[in-house]
Amino acid sequence: MSGPTASIPPHLRRKAAAAAAALTVAQSKAESSATNGSTATSDKSKTGQGIKLHSSPNGAGQVLTPPPSLPTTPRELEFEKAPAPQTVTKNAQNFGQIEDGGWTASWDTPKPEPTPVAPKKGNPRWPRIGGAPRKTVWPKNSEMRALPSESSSDGGVKCRSNSDGDPDYDVKKLMDWNGDWLPPPEQWSARKGHTSRHFGQGIEVWINDHGDECDKEITYDATTFSDDLCKELVPRYWLHTMVEQKPLGEFWKCMPSQTPYALSDVDMSEYPPFWERYEDESSCFIDGHEVPDARVDPGDIENHDPHGDLLASADVRVKAILEVREGKRRRTLMKQRRPPKEFKPAMPAMEDRRIQPKSNVYFRPVQPTDVEGIAAIYNHYVDHTIYANEFEGRSTSQISSRIDEVISNGLPYLVAIARGNQPRGPKGYVSEKIVGYINLDDHCDQSSMFRFTFELELYVHPGYLSQNIASCLLDRLLEMANTGYNACGGYEYRNDSQYLKTGPSRVIKTILLPVLKEQGEDIEKTSAFLKKFNFHLAGHVKQMGFKLGKVVDAYTYRHTTTEAIDPNSRPTVSLERD
Repeated sequence: MSGPTASIPPHLRRKAAAAAAALTVAQSKAESSATNGSTATSDKSKTGQGIKLHSSPNGAGQVLTPPPSLPTTPRELEFEKAPAPQTVTKNAQNFGQIEDGGWTASWDTPKPEPTPVAPKKGNPRWPRIGGAPRKTVWPKNSEMRALPSESSSDGGVKCRSNSDGDPDYDVKKLMDWNGDWLPPPEQWSARKGHTSRHFGQGIEVWINDHGDECDKEITYDATTFSDDLCKELVPRYWLHTMVEQKPLGEFWKCMPSQTPYALSDVDMSEYPPFWERYEDESSCFIDGHEVPDARVDPGDIENHDPHGDLLASADVRVKAILEVREGKRRRTLMKQRRPPKEFKPAMPAMEDRRIQPKSNVYFRPVQPTDVEGIAAIYNHYVDHTIYANEFEGRSTSQISSRIDEVISNGLPYLVAIARGNQPRGPKGYVSEKIVGYINLDDHCDQSSMFRFTFELELYVHPGYLSQNIASCLLDRLLEMANTGYNACGGYEYRNDSQYLKTGPSRVIKTILLPVLKEQGEDIEKTSAFLKKFNFHLAGHVKQMGFKLGKVVDAYTYRHTTTEAIDPNSRPTVSLERD
């Protein structure tokens, strides 16, 4: 029979254990006294009151009777106030029970007290005010929806801006501090241009929706128009044109309801269709619209450029831009506490000595196909000028023999060729146009004492005078003949053959250039030109020739090379004498 249970608080369990130990000692003394003939139990033990200590849940154990002197308190043994003495037993749910008319108590080993958990310390940088800080919850993509605009007819959204009333705020974000456009992002470099795949199909649909009358040409006599006539010409056959498979009248009525919508400032009543604006039934003219004056108004302050006049020329505006840039550069240098340095070259700039022909020509050694062109140039000077001493022109065979003689003697023979489309010859090859030539020839035979002296011949096509062709020919020949000559260059020279690959095979010391002038003609211009190539006047023979009714004076100019000649040397070539 189970009764009310009694529990011992944790802070009194040690005292209960000490009382149990005292009962064990008292019991052992009582047993020893009983053995010696003394009374075994006290008055309370005779009444059947005692404390049983059970070591098993089913209540089996020995009974311990506390001594009379054991102090008890109401808080320690509250079960003494029970109405009927019963025995207290311990089971799995209760600590003690009353049974057998007396109180019995049982104790087990006290349970360990739980370890107190230290309170959590918050982050010192985030003080806990009113509890733990609230966790930030980021919205999901499905929750991030655009708010409809107040004028939601176009389905747009409202965008907040930090412009603070600045109308150029969005544009300024695309500019740097200097007002220049920022470069595009690097990710855009891989983007491809947009190409409409249906562009051609759209053009075909548009063409098919219109009639063939739209493609007809409008042909009217020029006398139909005059300076004071400002009207629009619309053919009558346009009235039968179909637009989008509809007549013009029906298309005009449906057009305002189609997309894109018509402009709000266009009034259909003010601008009727063209077929209602003909002057009469037979005329093709309609009233033209008034064209506003599109010229720039200089009086409008918005049309004025802060850096210069709007109507100024391009040179003035470019000069103003350069002045602004120079001012920025000077201010930057002043901020760096560096005085602006004026650039002063350490030495004067070197003169550009290059010779650039004013015609589209190039230069190369002579070829067999150049005979006719050379003969034509030379015969022109023979027949019409005093610059050739002959009266009869030379044939192509004579010119060819002279060219072969110069080449066989190892001397240079150069020609100037004009670029461009040239006619083909009888055998299909392209005959190049000769516009000038120059060569060296022996002043005397190779076995004489003048074997190192040569005469120069130079002629330019009469249609290519004053084009720097003679200067280019002289410069190239002197570079071959004189190892100490500093060539100017600046022109194109080609050599696709073995001839003159390594220059002339003869030693050249003196070059003589004969110049023929009419008596009394100024020679200073010729002397200044030849002086650039180290030709100096060496002789003047007056009244040396007579041709075409003119008295001719002969001038001789000399150019000396840097070749060293041994005066004791003898010629290696000897001519046979009769």
